[in-house]
Amino acid sequence: MDKRELYAEKKAPIAAERGHVCVCRSVTKDTIVDAIKGGACNFESIKTATTAGTGCSLCEPIIEDIIAG
Repeated sequence: MDKRELYAEKKAPIAAERGHVCVCRSVTKDTIVDAIKGGACNFESIKTATTAGTGCSLCEPIIEDIIAG
């Protein structure tokens, strides 16, 4: 399984319930979008700006989708 499939299976239900993209670090989509508006333009810079993706990193493809718009 790739990260997207694992996220869908293991994290998406929790993420939807809590309103988070990154379940491990409790980071919302709004926080990620704000980081993008502030200049974060890739997964590494989003991690630095928000801590999203610094746990299990299964949210990486979801964050990359948000970056892509």
